Amino acid sequence: MRRYLVVCLAGLVAFCLVVPGTALCAGSVTATVSTDKTVYLPGDTVRLTYRLKNDSADTLTLAFTSSQRFDFTVAGGGFLFRWSKGRSFADVMGTLSVSGGGSLVQEATWKIPADVREGAYTVLFSLTSHTALPYSASTSFGVGASGSGALPAFKDIVGSFARVSIERLLSLGIVTGYTDGLFRPQGLVTRAEGAALVARARGLQPAAGTTVQWADVTPRHWAYPSIMALAASLDAASLAWTGLRFDPAKPMTRMQFVVCMMAPAGDVGSFQLPFADVAEEAFGWREASTAYARGIAVGTLESGIRKLRPDDPITRAEAATLIDRFLALHQE
Repeated sequence: MRRYLVVCLAGLVAFCLVVPGTALCAGSVTATVSTDKTVYLPGDTVRLTYRLKNDSADTLTLAFTSSQRFDFTVAGGGFLFRWSKGRSFADVMGTLSVSGGGSLVQEATWKIPADVREGAYTVLFSLTSHTALPYSASTSFGVGASGSGALPAFKDIVGSFARVSIERLLSLGIVTGYTDGLFRPQGLVTRAEGAALVARARGLQPAAGTTVQWADVTPRHWAYPSIMALAASLDAASLAWTGLRFDPAKPMTRMQFVVCMMAPAGDVGSFQLPFADVAEEAFGWREASTAYARGIAVGTLESGIRKLRPDDPITRAEAATLIDRFLALHQE
């Protein structure tokens, strides 16, 4: 029997692969959560606004088993905060109704600890009614000394949730920008770029005797050393996505990046798979499950269902956040 040791809060830990401010729809009901800023300083107060919009003609009634109406978690860089922890709520039942065309708004705050690690953080916000499970929402923000006052390293990351992660990785020489002063956080990461990012983050060096060869990756290719170093660190199963060609200019998918970062992954046991769109024995399921359990990759909530969207191309901002969280777990 497969075994897997996971702490009970693993399901609350958040990644890099969260699309900030994404609306989550269940039928004709839409839920979103937003923060008042995208980058904060340690000690700042984050103001959260959760909005549930009922676009149907019918009244939506939400039933609660206590006086608690909502809960949220904040996670990133090995840190986890849960709003309801340590709070007490009256054991009384109640309901909230949202009329057709109406909205329900919940506001909350979280004071960032002065000693919190800089980086990207993810908020998962939900109502505590069992009838509201499909209406969870998520968003991300950055925490760091480069907050509101300092000029950003790149002109186009001012409003990016990954700003702090991008600037830290820039200082480490892991990421670079473009000659026009832009980082292009929403740009797609190619396979060659992904290999270079992973090789730098993991400290991989080309190994003598690497047998994996692709006709479209020659020693003249700019990423050849990184691609060969990555190939030497992965097994055949982890390279199954390449085939006979590496296709270095092709966008790298979310799953491919997770595999390159996390492989080789061992036996993940019988723990329930965290992502609804990553089946057991599917390519990368072990690496994705490990990344989730370690708080590196949380995916997105869509109608209350957690998904990785493994075949979607990964963006530069998402890749930077993933690497930043990976490095946080490997620091002394």
